[in-house]
Amino acid sequence: MLENILTALRDPLIQKAIGSGIAFILLLLVILLGRRFINASKIDAPKKALYRPWIDRTGLLVFCLILIRIWTYDYWAEIFPPSVTSKLITSGLGLILLVLVVFLTRRLIHAQKIEVDKRHQYNRWVTYGFIFLYALILVRIWVSSDLFESFKNPAVEKLLKSGIAFGFIYLILLFVRRFINSLKIDIQKRHQYRTRASYIATLVYILILIPIWAGTTQQWATVLSVMGAGVALALHEVLLNIAGWVYIVISRPYRAGDRIEMGTIRGDVIDIRLFQTTLLEIGNWVDGDQSTGRVVHLPHGQIFRNPLYNYTKGFEFLWNEIAILVCVQQFPN
Repeated sequence: MLENILTALRDPLIQKAIGSGIAFILLLLVILLGRRFINASKIDAPKKALYRPWIDRTGLLVFCLILIRIWTYDYWAEIFPPSVTSKLITSGLGLILLVLVVFLTRRLIHAQKIEVDKRHQYNRWVTYGFIFLYALILVRIWVSSDLFESFKNPAVEKLLKSGIAFGFIYLILLFVRRFINSLKIDIQKRHQYRTRASYIATLVYILILIPIWAGTTQQWATVLSVMGAGVALALHEVLLNIAGWVYIVISRPYRAGDRIEMGTIRGDVIDIRLFQTTLLEIGNWVDGDQSTGRVVHLPHGQIFRNPLYNYTKGFEFLWNEIAILVCVQQFPN
């Protein structure tokens, strides 16, 4: 019985059917998770109704592409050599995915509440960017090694990979920031999310550059150790500011909108960046804790050297004393 089952599983048609079923189940799970994520997000009902069909259609198209790859590869291989067949299928799938991504991106841009001119400009950027990317992919797929000798140069290949990675991450960051702007949350939280998305994108790009330019794991360790020693000696103040930023992000002693005092500087927190906090100064030569009109940039390293006073956190009122002089007139007996 077991041998019969194993023999049946070796049949190419059954293997293709099993692969199609597994692909269908996985894509169905991805679609369900995507719909659950959209339903849980804080966006209005019309946009939810607009995004859900996109996920369904995208999943259906990807499933069709997988079916084409599973069921038609052998027939193409009989007509063309295996190398040409792989290139044809890869180019066709890439073209279909390009059209799909451009279409969905343009629909997403049209759904945003922005000016018509900027909307057309973003659409052009997206279209040209993806066409350029697809052209690079086609060149990489079809151009023979004799005509593509320059890409055998390790430096040129690393530069190309770095540029492609930068383009991908920039486009993803652009869409993430547009998605954050579309959320119905406080302006302060939107600004925090945009800033964190930029930091995460920068960190991811740096992590991608390390294996591209460093080479083997041993070279990574050598490069990182040399860089760490140089940075620790020359940029200790910068590292202290980064450590202060990490402390502020984790422990949250203050946030944007709070009124704080550190050392001799007092003000309202406008922005918290990687190296410094921007304050709208109060006090100084102005009485009554009124704004002076100046913007102060406070390095984060100062949080380890000076006490921090938060006017807003914990108790939103400040105690103050008003001295009243009472005169008592004594009458003669």
